[in-house]
Amino acid sequence: MGIVKRPLLATLMFALGSFWSMGMAGAQGPMILNEYNAVGEAELLRDGGADSYFGRAVGNGGDWFEVVVRRDRLDARGYQLHWVDEDGFGVVTLTEDPAWKELRAGTIVTFIEKPTVEGGLDTDLSFDPARADWWIHVCARDARFVQSKSSSERGEPGAFSVSNRDWNLTIRDARGGNVFGPAGEGAASYGGDGISSREVCRLEQDPSIAFGAGGNYNEGQNSTFGAPNRWGPNERRLQSFAKLRRWRQVDPSEQRADAAITRGFQLELLETVDVPANTVEIVRYYPGERLLLATNPEAKSLDLFDPQNGHGDCE
Repeated sequence: MGIVKRPLLATLMFALGSFWSMGMAGAQGPMILNEYNAVGEAELLRDGGADSYFGRAVGNGGDWFEVVVRRDRLDARGYQLHWVDEDGFGVVTLTEDPAWKELRAGTIVTFIEKPTVEGGLDTDLSFDPARADWWIHVCARDARFVQSKSSSERGEPGAFSVSNRDWNLTIRDARGGNVFGPAGEGAASYGGDGISSREVCRLEQDPSIAFGAGGNYNEGQNSTFGAPNRWGPNERRLQSFAKLRRWRQVDPSEQRADAAITRGFQLELLETVDVPANTVEIVRYYPGERLLLATNPEAKSLDLFDPQNGHGDCE
């Protein structure tokens, strides 16, 4: 997305001589569910909650869900995103458009039902990691990029549903093989108490970490459409995408605010933090850790680096 935007380890079980698995492919899948909106059409997020993009809005942006790419240069053409809840089912299929041919690891992809004029958001496939832009977005009405089918009575092009009624997502590749899921309320990886119509469901761990038997997804009163998830007391826990994004080599020419980078430092990009104001609290790192910070004024972000193998000195 452009900078103008605002900011399962498989479980194996032998029982009565039978074998059950969550699926190794699903456990380490190349694309996973990260978050979805369960807020009702006329509802607000509970307890004064808000979304990082939509703010505090009725419906919280409408029907949308978010996935993360975990395999670098993923060819996702023909991928099928199957959803189901108590009221219906459907599938959002990625087309053969070249946009899906080579997705980079660490990319966040959001899907929304309605366009901007109806309270949703139009498609925006801009992607520029050099400017801290790791987000691409698709409106399901855009038939060039997705084809959507639903059991809903509405039946119009692009229709899909997201709800708080045991909504689940399963991702299959172009051949129909299960690469992830199901995940969502009531699935094996859900650890919450039930999702209300004033909450979202989100992955509460780094997306690079293998999934356990349960507890990875939970409900929450705040959401982060198109951005890393936050959770925990005062929402201080923040997803790290560092391991997924290691493919990106640091280009000194991209870093304009810290001349030290041009003096031969060998660096690893840890994370990019949005800086909506003049100060930012970095909750994942602690005093004593060796970090080099470089600002990107155009994207209003802060890049966190760590020298690799002891090369360089950021103190």
